[in-house]
Amino acid sequence: MSLAQFDDILAPLAALPRQTFSIEGVRQNWYVESDDIPASLSVRREAARGLAMEWLRRSEARRDRAILYLYGGGYVCGSMRSHRALTNALALAFDGTVVAIDYRLAPEHPFLAAVNDAVTAFREIVASGCAAGAIAVAGDSAGGGLAVSTALELRDLGQPLPGALWAISPWADMTNASASLDTLSDRDPIVFKESLVECASHAEGARSARPACLAGTCRLCGPAAASDPGRRA
Repeated sequence: MSLAQFDDILAPLAALPRQTFSIEGVRQNWYVESDDIPASLSVRREAARGLAMEWLRRSEARRDRAILYLYGGGYVCGSMRSHRALTNALALAFDGTVVAIDYRLAPEHPFLAAVNDAVTAFREIVASGCAAGAIAVAGDSAGGGLAVSTALELRDLGQPLPGALWAISPWADMTNASASLDTLSDRDPIVFKESLVECASHAEGARSARPACLAGTCRLCGPAAASDPGRRA
């Protein structure tokens, strides 16, 4: 695809007026949710310590490797259902199991709740008989940043690490300090610096009005408080 073709795709989005950010607005309008799963995939749903998990695989796929997929949505919206088309496609193409979860969202559950849920899911996959090194942790946008944070949390806990990370266009810098957010703002009709700053503030929660990285407490930049109320045992 050429840059001109890409611009043609973005043009209708760019013509839309920028909407004022609100949690309710993004939760209602950002994603289209779906329960459709191809007949060629088996699905197993379970709750691990209160965490909803969904296991997708083809009948002939290997059982000894997996992808843990973490959806994007600025840590404030999204679900397994919002990314169903993507996880379906992964499970159809991957020779293994794709595991999706509904991690807890901010502002109701600020950091490190999402990280702890992802760690819980990773441990459940290992407990199912899949070696840690045979698991890839993947995600898009905030989910990509969460994939990195999950690996760092596992490292800091002295736990076995995933064999691979797949971060798709990750939101990995919650300081939102990159100059490109300003210089290229007219090129991105979807993600705006103002909304990222707002999402980071919600994700950080009551501990600070600043984004997690600026507060020196996120897994991307520094040690988290051991007493974090979002931590799962």
